[in-house]
This record gives sequence, C-alpha cells and structure tokens, in this order.
Amino acid sequence: MSSMTLRLTQPPSDAYSIRVLLLEHEAKGLLRSAGLNTPYSLLVSALEPSGWDSQKLPAVVKVQTPFGKRWQHGGIRFAETESELKRTTSELLSASLNGYVVKQLLIEERIRFSQELFISLSYDSRQRCPFLMMGVDGGTGIEELAASRPDAVWRLDLSPQREVLAHHLVEWLAGKGLTGAALRDLSQILRTLVRHFFLWDALLLEVNPLVLGDDDTYYALDCHLEIDDDALPRQRLGAVLGFDPARRELGNRRLTQFEADARAIDESDYRGVAGRLVEFPGTMGLLIGGGGASLTIFDAVLRHGGEPANYCEIGGNPTPEKIARLTELIVTQPKVKTLAVIMNVVNNTQADLVAEGVIRGVQAAGKIPAEAIVMFRLPGSGERRCREILSVHHVPFTDRSVTIDEAAMKAVEAARLARGPDTLT
Repeated sequence: MSSMTLRLTQPPSDAYSIRVLLLEHEAKGLLRSAGLNTPYSLLVSALEPSGWDSQKLPAVVKVQTPFGKRWQHGGIRFAETESELKRTTSELLSASLNGYVVKQLLIEERIRFSQELFISLSYDSRQRCPFLMMGVDGGTGIEELAASRPDAVWRLDLSPQREVLAHHLVEWLAGKGLTGAALRDLSQILRTLVRHFFLWDALLLEVNPLVLGDDDTYYALDCHLEIDDDALPRQRLGAVLGFDPARRELGNRRLTQFEADARAIDESDYRGVAGRLVEFPGTMGLLIGGGGASLTIFDAVLRHGGEPANYCEIGGNPTPEKIARLTELIVTQPKVKTLAVIMNVVNNTQADLVAEGVIRGVQAAGKIPAEAIVMFRLPGSGERRCREILSVHHVPFTDRSVTIDEAAMKAVEAARLARGPDTLT
C-alpha cells in the first residue's frame, strides 16, 4: 500500500458552498443601490486617473483584489496631491500583490471621521442560523478586539423565516446603550444591511469600517461581500464575475484550477449536476453519487486505503456531453491513473447516458476505457443499455448484487494493481 495518508476523513461539510468574492467597488456599488453612503470614488485601470476631481483630494488609493488585509500587503495608500496620486497609481497598477496581479484601483475621497464601527452578517454552521455582529471599534484588528474585549463586539442571531424590523434593531441597540441620532441612524443602516444580506444570497457581508464622518453622515469605507455562486444567475452577476478561480473560494481557500474548470463544466449546462468537485491529492478519479450516497462512497474508498484525486457527485441526469467533458478533465489530470464510477441505485439519472459520457471522456483523453476504468457500478434506470455500452469497450458492469462498500474495496484493489507492484505491500 502507498505510504500517502489522507488526513481528511470526508469532504468538507460545505463542499458545495462555493463562494464568490466581489471586489470592493462591486460590493460598494450594491451598497449604494441599497441606499447606503460610500465616499466619492473613481475606478481606474489606466496609469492616468483621468476623470478624478482634484477638489476631492486628499485621496485613498486601494487595489481591487479578492482577498483581505490589503493594508498589510501595501495595497492601500494615501495621496495628498495630484502628482502623488499619479505616482501611486503608476506604482500599484500591474503590481503583484500576494500573488494577484493588480488590474484595477479604486480612488476614493478621504473621509474625516470621529467614530468607526464594524458590522458583519454571516452564517453560524454550528448554531445553524444567520447572525449579525457589530463592533464598537472598527478598522483593522477586529479579530484581536473580539479576543481581548468580547464586550466590545455584539452579536444578534437572526431567523431567515422572520423579517427583522426596525423596532427589533432599535430594542437591541438601545439595550447596548445607544441613544439619540446614533440609535436612529444605525438601526436603519443595520436593517438595510440585514434585508439585503438575504436579497443578495450573501454568505458574508462585512462593512469595516462604517464611520461617522465629520458631517454627521455614516459612510461605508470598505465592504467585503461573498455571494453563494449557485445564486449568480438569480443575481445576474455570472456574466460579470466569470470563472476566475481567484474570485471563488471553497471554505476558506481559493478554488484550485482543477476545481474551477470542473465548476465551469457544471455551469455550462443547467441539466443535471456534474462538476461540483473538491480536489484531493490521490491518484484515483471518482464519479460518485446517487441519492446522497456520495459521502458514503467517498468514506468507503478511504476506509479501504484508496487515494482519491477528487470528490465529485453527479446526479439529476446530466447530459452525456457534460459527463464526457468532466470525465476528460478528471482523467487528464497528471496525477490521475484510474477512474472509478460508483453510484447508488438511480432512478433520476440514466445509467446508459452516464456510461456513454464516461466512455467518450476517457477516449477523448487518449486513454483506453478498459485500462482506465477500474469500477463501474451504476444500477438502475437504463441499466441494460449501460451494460451493452460498457461491454463493447470491455469494461465490466457491476450491478446491485455488489454493495457500495464492496464496490469501493474492489475499485481500490484494482487501482493498486493498475499502478504496479511498487504500490503493494
């Protein structure tokens, strides 16, 4: 057996919670559409910041990148004069910041303020509810503030079934000691943010800092917005955001190119699911699923010592073309040596169409199906034709008399044999 150890016993619980990170100027555009105040700004992608009102100096110049802590990476600078603004723009455009090439800058009027706050809306996976968090001291270092002064960070659990009304937030803030204009204005701002958090299908909406300007107006100086990418068609943002893997995260990491390419395949055709993929370091490609059985199959592969290259559930009757593209993508990964197709008994996915797509994908990758496919267990609808398609290419069909666990064990054993005697103990 190989000495490689997979430390994950199963895919992440949020395996399909792919989040799309909006750039700051995109997020602030949505805030403005919701009626919130942001500083006067100009988005530039050329060295000459033409169109900037010199009367709005001093200015803040901020790189537009899909990650936080730009200040620590030198991505936020101040400019007092026009010449300083041009020089700063020239230095930052096309610079590499934390591995990301800067293509756009947001130039904003520098707001003078007397107070800064932190506001965040997100989901608590343990409590299984959305929640609102507000800190009385915003800006950088909010994590340290929460650890050192937990009383300075307030939390309110929310219900997606119950609308948060103004009086709910007034009561909550009044209980924290707010009065007068601050109580009135902040309750209205929070209600707007809560409402649009749900309207935008957001997974995270963070305004940090929200400042009280010298003109007694609240401004959102920065905004971090992450949207569930399954909601992109409804939000009509798909065409704008595209498939840039740097804009998408799985859990707390960016999608790998393998995952992003698979995701693009899944989104290229609305019919069925085939491409919601999580990459692993092994050598055996997987196409698994069937009524929620994918996690059981994945765990069985690990339990028998298998080394999966991916977790990827298929279902809902994807087209052969979609299956073929996904199969080709998986088996052309340099690390992938074999492919196992293991599914529960299916009725909403046609086994013969899956077989047709898998064979086409393996052949398109320049491989021989009988050598690349070490297991094909897919009983159910279309099973008879599925057997016929596989038999033409000398790929054995495994029926329901073989359990999922047994199929996983056989696939792992066949994969070891296919890789050669150096993998055996």
